[in-house]
Amino acid sequence: MAAFEWERGEATPEMLDFYRRHVGLEYECEGWISEATRDSIRHFAEGVGDDNPLYLDDAYAAASLYGGLIAPPTFPDVFSNKGFTAEDGFRRGPLPGLFGLWAADRWEFHRPVRLGDTLRSVFRMDSIRERLSAFGGTAYEQVDRNTYYNQDGELVASYVILRFNYERAAARGRAKYGEIEPYRYTDAEIEAIERGYEEERARRRGSEPLYWEDVEEGDAVPPLIKGPLTLTQLIGFVLGWGSAYCQANRLAHQYGQGNPRAVLINREYNIKDNVEGAHWDVSLARQSGFPDAYDFGCMRTAWAAHLLTDWAGDHGRIRRLEVQIRRPNIVGDTQWFRGRVTSKGQPGDASDGEAPVDVELWADNQRGETTTVGSATVVLPLRSVPPSL
Repeated sequence: MAAFEWERGEATPEMLDFYRRHVGLEYECEGWISEATRDSIRHFAEGVGDDNPLYLDDAYAAASLYGGLIAPPTFPDVFSNKGFTAEDGFRRGPLPGLFGLWAADRWEFHRPVRLGDTLRSVFRMDSIRERLSAFGGTAYEQVDRNTYYNQDGELVASYVILRFNYERAAARGRAKYGEIEPYRYTDAEIEAIERGYEEERARRRGSEPLYWEDVEEGDAVPPLIKGPLTLTQLIGFVLGWGSAYCQANRLAHQYGQGNPRAVLINREYNIKDNVEGAHWDVSLARQSGFPDAYDFGCMRTAWAAHLLTDWAGDHGRIRRLEVQIRRPNIVGDTQWFRGRVTSKGQPGDASDGEAPVDVELWADNQRGETTTVGSATVVLPLRSVPPSL
């Protein structure tokens, strides 16, 4: 079988019609894991860079209002990210042969994932349409939705992914991000980042409640640092998050045989890889229109959730989280995630003992560029009502 010429993959009318025929149909996904074990929760938290003891320390978690270990907020994706293959060949993920870029996430959280939970994931593609884009000329906007239920049939979370699919030749030709140069830090800049890490760990709220009454509009959410991004960090994230594409040896060969349009070829060595390889192989990234290896969109969403859980503490919870990816985060870049309270909702039934606040989110890199924006609704305990689940 001749290798697919991946650098020149096109969005054919036949492929687009095939995908549009699947809009609104539901499929069950396979996950990277089948159960929320101690190890899977730990691997995910460590891949995000989150040392919250609610995820890592049995004794601490047992003494918390949860009564045991829970997983980080965006962990449910690990129960769906291997996807599925329908009988007619339809699959979850970017359009075959195109460069799929994560553009935005929207999460709604209903209950935590607890140690021992097994989640069922239901996938649905909501829409696919063409849009103009400065990056690749024409973008094929794809909106996917996953809904997660636990072993008791309870709704855990819903997750909407907005992805833009591009023809790589057009993206290379426009070279939108061609001006980005690798960043070399001064010793003083590295020292400042290291001080920032020490400061943020010391101010993680943990078991001390952040009460709704004590929060005011305009209050800042203290910054959280992520970076400088390295290939090691990317690998650490994938170890916890997982990937349908990270196959090895004979399994990689078999996957490529069944998914020829997911195969990328490193022309320098004339060896096959797949679409995930562009995240850490510079040559594959450049053939896709990026200047260097780069992060995962869902990685930034997990980082935004980490910002909020450090700030809100054990007694707060994220109800809604939306994150938009505005610029690449390439190897060597550092992100400073920040937030600001924009409004306070009113308490509902007093027996709930909690009330919401809305938060604006953003991240700036070491070049002073805003790479990520978003918003969230965080529910905080009321001082007048004892917290409970």
